[in-house]
Amino acid sequence: MDSNDGGKTPTVESEILNNEKLQIRLKGCEHNLVLLQIEQNAIWKLLSESYAFLNANCDHEWSRENQLYSPLQCSKCGVKK
Repeated sequence: MDSNDGGKTPTVESEILNNEKLQIRLKGCEHNLVLLQIEQNAIWKLLSESYAFLNANCDHEWSRENQLYSPLQCSKCGVKK
C-alpha cells in the first residue's frame, strides 16, 4: 500500500473490530427481519380468514372495471372473483 495516504489506512486490529461490529449489526437486522416476517405471516392469515368470511357471507354485487381481463370485484366488500 502507498505510505502517502495521510495515515488513513486502517490497521488490521481496527478492521477486525469494525468487522465484528458490522456482524453484530447484521445479526440484529436478521433477527428483526424474522420478527417482521412472523408478523407479516400472521397478518396474511388474518386477511385470508377475513376474505373467506366475506366471500361466504356477503350479498355480493359483482362489477368489473372497463379493462381487458379485469377481474370481477364485489362493490360491497371488495372480494375479487
